[in-house]
Amino acid sequence: MSIAYEKLGNKKEKLVCLNEAIKNNPKYSKALVRRGDYFLSEEEYNEAIRDYSEAAEHDHNGFNVQQKIKTAQQKAKAAKRKDYYKILGVPKEAQDAVIRKAYKKLSLKWHPDKNSNGTEEEKRKADKMFKDVNEAKNILTDRDKRDKYD
Repeated sequence: MSIAYEKLGNKKEKLVCLNEAIKNNPKYSKALVRRGDYFLSEEEYNEAIRDYSEAAEHDHNGFNVQQKIKTAQQKAKAAKRKDYYKILGVPKEAQDAVIRKAYKKLSLKWHPDKNSNGTEEEKRKADKMFKDVNEAKNILTDRDKRDKYD
């Protein structure tokens, strides 16, 4: 049933069906793996790792679960890193001129002097964003640092 909901694009109902199947049979590895796949697609990596690991306890080699655990762990680790391209709003293949233009626009937007009239929370956010924008520009415009980052 969860496959039908997936094909229809109804992710919420898919999750409901998978939860029900696992509730009825906690050792149902296939449902655990599919729910893990769902969580992975939703970027909920810890939940995906939990489901994959539980499926591996019941069926160690089935459903390519060991590789799925490894993939989820890698994605969880990568998610903790700052995405400098996203911070600046530029594509990964962006040239230095595009990066510098995005930096200039965002540094003006988030500059602490320009955001000094807001609440303390707004000031902290502006300060953090300003630092992140500077860090992103420094990493992405330096070839050696950019190569290590990518």
